[in-house]
Amino acid sequence: MLEKIIALRRELHKYPELSGQERETSNKIQHFLTDLKVFVIHQITETGFVAVLDTKLEGPSLLIRAELDALPIKEKTDLEYTSSVNGVAHSCGHDGHMAMVCGLAMKLAENPPAKGKVILCFQAAEETGEGALEIIEHDNFTPFEPDFVFALHNLPGHEKGMVVVKEGAFTAAVESVAIHLSGKTAHAAEPEQGDNPSWLIGEILAEVLRLQNTDATSEDFCLITPVYIHAGEKAYGISAGDGEIHFTLRAFDNALLEKKKRELVSFVEAKAKSNTLIADFEWMEPFTANINGKEALKLITDACDQLNIKYVTIKEPLRWGEDFGEFSSRYAGALFGLGSGKNQPALHNPDYDFPDDITENGIAIFDKIIRKLL
Repeated sequence: MLEKIIALRRELHKYPELSGQERETSNKIQHFLTDLKVFVIHQITETGFVAVLDTKLEGPSLLIRAELDALPIKEKTDLEYTSSVNGVAHSCGHDGHMAMVCGLAMKLAENPPAKGKVILCFQAAEETGEGALEIIEHDNFTPFEPDFVFALHNLPGHEKGMVVVKEGAFTAAVESVAIHLSGKTAHAAEPEQGDNPSWLIGEILAEVLRLQNTDATSEDFCLITPVYIHAGEKAYGISAGDGEIHFTLRAFDNALLEKKKRELVSFVEAKAKSNTLIADFEWMEPFTANINGKEALKLITDACDQLNIKYVTIKEPLRWGEDFGEFSSRYAGALFGLGSGKNQPALHNPDYDFPDDITENGIAIFDKIIRKLL
C-alpha cells in the first residue's frame, strides 16, 4: 500500500496546479478512489469533491479533509519527480496530505468501519483561504454535513512523525489588505499644489506599530506585516499623486482580528480625509482561526497512545493561517500537526519536499480515530 501511495504522491508533486485550477489533480484522485469500489464521488465545486463511504448503519458521520492546490513558487530541487510546471510547486506538502488520505481510503476499503459514514473531502484553494468556505457554503455539500471533522498539516521543525497538538486556537486568524490612496500630482518644486499620499503612508506605518502586539504569549497578540509599498513614479519633477500599502494582519482570536481591522480602517479614513486623499480598501485571503475542541483533541492523542506515536502539546498557536478553520468553527473537530523533520526546509521554501516516511503515521492516526468513532 505504501509503495502505491508514495508513487501517487510523487506523481501529484510532479504535476502541481494552482489554487482554483486543480482539475487534473482532482481527476487523478477521483480515479484512484473510484478504483477502490467502496466510495461514491460527489462533485461539490468545480474541482472540490467528497468521496463517501456509507455503511448504511446508523452512526456518526466523520469528515477528513485534504487540499488539492500548489503554490506559485519555482521549485529548486534535483528530485526525479521535481515539478514539471515552471513557477508552480507543492512547497507546502499538500501532495503528501492528499496521498495520506488516499492511503486511508485504501485501508477503509479493505476494512470498512462498523457503522456511520466516512467523508473524504478534497478541497481546492486552501492557499488563498477560499476553498473550505466554497465547499461548506455550496448547496451540494448540504447532504454531507458531518458530525466530526479532522485534518492534519505537516510541520517542519518538529521530529519526523511526531504529532503536534493544542487545545483551543491552533492556527491564527489571518487577512490581508491593500490600501489604495488617491491624491493629486504636482510639480516636485511645489508639492503644496497637490495631494501627496507618501506622508500618510509613513503615518500608517507608525500607527501599525502602535496597533500590533508581537508578544505571541499575550492574549491580544496581533502581528501586522507590511508586504508591499508604492507611491508615485520615477519622475523626479513630479510630487506623487497616488500610492498604496499592503499588510497582512494575524491574531489568534477571530474577534481580535476584526477589532484591529476596524481600528486600522478608522485611522486611515480619518487621516485620508484630513489630507484631502481618498482611501480604498481591498481585503483578501481571509483565514479563520482553527479552534480545536477538547473531545476531538482527545481522540487524536488517544490514537497516538494506542499507536505508540509520540505527541507534543505546544503552548502557542501557529502564526500562519489554514482555512480548515472554516470547518472547525462549524463542526466538532481538530487540526493537528505531523512533524516532517527538524532539519526539513520550511513550508513555502523552494527546496521543500514532503517526506514520504511520515505518510504511514498520518494514515494510521486518521484510521484509529475513525475506528474509535465508527
